[in-house]
Amino acid sequence: MVFQASSATDYAEIGLPVTEIYDSFTHKGGNQNWWLAQAKNGLIYNGTGTGLNEWDGERWAIYNTPQKSRIRSLSIWKDDKIYIGTSNDIGYYAQDELGILTYHSLLDDWSFEEKQFGEIWSTAANSHGVMFLSQKYLLFWDGEALQKVSNASGGRHRIFSLDDVFYFKTNDSQQVSNITFNSGLSVQATGMKLPKDALVRKILRNKDKQLTFITGKHGIYEMTDKGLVNRLSANKFPENTNLYNGIQATDGYYYLTSLNHGVFIVNADFQLVKHYTQEHGLGTNTILSVIEDFQGTIWFSGVPNIVKFMPPHRYSHYKTDIGINSSENISLLRDKVSVIGDSVLQLRLSADESQPANFTNIHSTRMSTWEAITYENHLLYAGAGGVYAMQYDKKNDLSNQQNILKTAFAKGLAVDDLTNTLFITTEEGLFKANYTDQQWSISKVPNTEDELHYVAIENGIVWTGTSTQELYRIENAQSSDKPTKINKFIDKDGLGSNNVSPFNTSLGVVFGTNDGLMNYQENRKPQLQFLTELPEIFNTKGMDVYRLYEDGQKNIWYRIGSKTGVLNRDENNQWQINEDLFKYFPDSGYKGFVKSDDN
Repeated sequence: MVFQASSATDYAEIGLPVTEIYDSFTHKGGNQNWWLAQAKNGLIYNGTGTGLNEWDGERWAIYNTPQKSRIRSLSIWKDDKIYIGTSNDIGYYAQDELGILTYHSLLDDWSFEEKQFGEIWSTAANSHGVMFLSQKYLLFWDGEALQKVSNASGGRHRIFSLDDVFYFKTNDSQQVSNITFNSGLSVQATGMKLPKDALVRKILRNKDKQLTFITGKHGIYEMTDKGLVNRLSANKFPENTNLYNGIQATDGYYYLTSLNHGVFIVNADFQLVKHYTQEHGLGTNTILSVIEDFQGTIWFSGVPNIVKFMPPHRYSHYKTDIGINSSENISLLRDKVSVIGDSVLQLRLSADESQPANFTNIHSTRMSTWEAITYENHLLYAGAGGVYAMQYDKKNDLSNQQNILKTAFAKGLAVDDLTNTLFITTEEGLFKANYTDQQWSISKVPNTEDELHYVAIENGIVWTGTSTQELYRIENAQSSDKPTKINKFIDKDGLGSNNVSPFNTSLGVVFGTNDGLMNYQENRKPQLQFLTELPEIFNTKGMDVYRLYEDGQKNIWYRIGSKTGVLNRDENNQWQINEDLFKYFPDSGYKGFVKSDDN
């Protein structure tokens, strides 16, 4: 099952991430993918085992280094060239007149002996130039010449660029140093100290504009007026976790990669909120690099895949504890998100909230189910065999399953708030029910002999439709002392062909048909008319209005034909539609929408 969670605030409810995995056969690089970056033109680059990958939004290309040697780090400088370091070489890629990347070494005038510095472990760039860190020394390119940086040793640590200043911490010192250019290149200690054996994987400035240090095995530190403070301890991560990289994205969350434990998501308050691994759809547990692209999508690279990762508080999908073949609806039952289909499943949080939430079957019977609601301290669900009721106990657990209405098939359930009467649509017609003195009282509403589907109630009037171009308007169905009044609308009343489905909205009860959305007004002719004031998709012939749901903010979520989106009013009170939310998912199969307090 796939769900879209818009602007989630409760990460405990979030399930599995929506990912797109590019394996080595697809991205054409090596099995080790070390470093990601995005250029101004939107192209994404990846330093891989044999050179440089390029993603143009549709396909991958590979540009091998001259010796097909690996690129552990790369930086895109202000001249738009892609600067890389590899084994015993430093250079850049630039586009030729055909847009093809070509490699240019910066060491053409170096002797063989001078080039024996080994691999380049880290690069960084700012307005002054590009730094390259090898095991032997630190090198600086200013656009014209390459020089060795004195007073800065080589090694396997990393160098970072923030606010036009370079920062680094060697692996054998507590001191964080920087490199400035106020009066020429100058290396000095900053006074900031970390544990001597702390491997600094990333230095960044967070949303609060504080320097933040992500370390391999010592957690996350933040610079405060009291010095560096450990904000997220290493013991919050699984044993032997070795973080390898990280970012804070524009959504405020930190995305941390690791050598052996997949990806960790940390909120702006430095709380670990989710942990995803290969079994959750990442394709690997060894993830070496992470970036956020210009659309807010997260990208990971590692061994052996490159992964496109939608932030799961935006889009998430869920496992179930039983295999399900279909789902028909989604709703809130006692404030819990519930899916109705082959069974009734409910969202369950993991005991370890950093693990994905999932959906579990809440009763033992597996049957085709169309609708479920809560009524008089019972869970009711309608489907094959009729309507079933299970009672809630003091702990909110369910028991005492009863088949309170036996019929071949029941489909719709709705409660009239004015009289607390339950209405049930079935293949035999409409039934009404009450629960008093611990007894169910159920009776048929006369003259409703059709196979009825969905039901909606407004001001005591019951609306219900069929799959064969018919709509019922029923007055006084709740009453025992007033005659029931039934109006039946058919094709000659303007109804579109096939399904007619009533929906409750702030616009009143509206009716989904095969040719658009209609409403009813008693004192006009015809009484049923299409809502032409809505965007065109809501009144297009042949576009079946299949599902409609209005949330508490008056956003109207829809499934019309093969289109899925949301309708709302802008600041000028004009109707606007947005279907981009669903572009990452298949364009078929949406059967319902629901909004919880948090998601």
